[in-house]
Amino acid sequence: MDHQQQKVAAAHGWFLAIAGFTFVNFVLYAADAKMSFPVGAIAAELPQIFAPPAAKMVTYGVSSALIALYYFLIARGTKVYWTWVLVIGFLSYALDSVFVVLNEDWMGMALHAWALFVIGSGIIACHKFKKFGPGGLSTATVTATSTVVDTEAPSMKDGPATPPTD
Repeated sequence: MDHQQQKVAAAHGWFLAIAGFTFVNFVLYAADAKMSFPVGAIAAELPQIFAPPAAKMVTYGVSSALIALYYFLIARGTKVYWTWVLVIGFLSYALDSVFVVLNEDWMGMALHAWALFVIGSGIIACHKFKKFGPGGLSTATVTATSTVVDTEAPSMKDGPATPPTD
């Protein structure tokens, strides 16, 4: 696995972690635990605001399951190097980061920022992989360098170059 593929695989791993921890956070909430994991999507909690008190648990469960499924499908799209899927996942997790800031969860924001950095690196790597193939820019750099070397001035082994005469 080359460097570009490793970056896309890291983004894939983050999307799986987001999906998993989003659902785990619901299980912790249902168990009345006083903790949650900051990596999960906080957007799963938003529908509770509008739900009647009797339906809060069901609303949170359904929204957590849907959001976990959404990020799982995003992760599946990264396995086939769909750059647009990575971009959509990045934008949706960036939107989730806004909710984390509004909730003043600074540890969660730090983890969201790191995840967005890794996912952003995965977007760039996916684009390079699709454009240049395995090896990324290293293959293109060698080709460009050899082209430049081939077009340099003639060597001095034939003697000094004579200026053109009119």
